[in-house]
Amino acid sequence: MRGRGRMSYIHGGGAGVRERQYLFIDGGALRSAVKQLSKDVTGDENELTVLYPQFASGADKVFYYDAISAQEHNEPRDAYERRVTDEHEKFDKIRALDRFHVALGEVKGKSRNRRQKQVDVRLAVDMLTHSFRRNMQSAVLFAGDDDFIPLVEALVRDGMTITIWHPPQATEALLGAADNRRPFTLKEALPMLTRDGVMPAFRVTSSGSNPSHPGALGICTMWKDQFFTYAGRWHGQLLQMWRQLQLDANSWEFINFHTPDSSLELALRMFDVASGWDISTDAATHLSAPFAQLSSGSPT
Repeated sequence: MRGRGRMSYIHGGGAGVRERQYLFIDGGALRSAVKQLSKDVTGDENELTVLYPQFASGADKVFYYDAISAQEHNEPRDAYERRVTDEHEKFDKIRALDRFHVALGEVKGKSRNRRQKQVDVRLAVDMLTHSFRRNMQSAVLFAGDDDFIPLVEALVRDGMTITIWHPPQATEALLGAADNRRPFTLKEALPMLTRDGVMPAFRVTSSGSNPSHPGALGICTMWKDQFFTYAGRWHGQLLQMWRQLQLDANSWEFINFHTPDSSLELALRMFDVASGWDISTDAATHLSAPFAQLSSGSPT
């Protein structure tokens, strides 16, 4: 072990080792990944954005790197200044979050040759510094650019455990340089996406099992497939789904899924992503019936 060893901590009333993990975010890569998810989910790349506290859950410190946009060709100066002011306000909101630290660079060049300046260098310097000082015992880097390969290789050689959290376009060369890889998938991202910047756009509010028949709760829209009996109710922002294995008549599994400002079709698609139940097509047929939202009484 190096002279600068791992740090020991006392927590939970007893002695133990708590490994500190830092998260480093290439803001351009994250923004691009979320825009693509938003487009895939809603058809609008700008409808969904990131809930940063949920995104950074579990990290002791978070370092976010991004760049101020360059002025577009023929863009009026006052329009550019308004746009840049909006960007600064966005970055200020991120900086105001606990554990978050924001470093900004600039975009230089024209058209497709534009590149972020200072951003990658500042990220690399910070990661190497924290590694050398052993402020952290592991690091997660959200990125997809091969320019980070030398940095990741250097950190791994230094004994730091590195995880690449990556969008789909990340290359095998980048992923292979790290100790661990973590794909940024829609299922993982779902509770991190927001419309209003405050609440998740899609989230499981409760789940579990219950011996009671869902009809006792007024949930009486029901159907079956080869393996399960299903029951459901759509409240316009809350989707309640139940299912029972047909060989086990004693217990129902349920999930309550909160999705404000969504259509039933979108709510069901995202429910399938979150639950893996794969019921959106059949459920849409049954829950969109006129009586489905208002039905009560005994199940049919």
